[in-house]
Amino acid sequence: MDDNIEYTDEGLPCFKNIDFVPDNFTGKCYFTMNGYTCYIVNGNLHNEDGPAATLDNGQKEWYVNNELHRVGGPAKEYAHGKFYYLYGIRYSVENYWKHPLLIEYQLNRILEL
Repeated sequence: MDDNIEYTDEGLPCFKNIDFVPDNFTGKCYFTMNGYTCYIVNGNLHNEDGPAATLDNGQKEWYVNNELHRVGGPAKEYAHGKFYYLYGIRYSVENYWKHPLLIEYQLNRILEL
């Protein structure tokens, strides 16, 4: 462990926010400014297998290469609502599910049955 970095009780390195994460950092960490547990790849919020950021209150955000992005569901799940993003662009629910990327996703899921 790095002596210059603080760690949570669970052993996660702590950073104030994404701006303080070293460019070469890859792993799970905790953002003290807003209570996020995050997955980072090369200094970017990134997780292809689930949310890249989970808040202490259970809210979730999906990121790929530091952009809000999720195929198959909302990229932001909050108590007050769900928000849909592809490659950092926000979509209405209707337009999200009409996007060619989502149509392909749905067809592939059908073909898997």
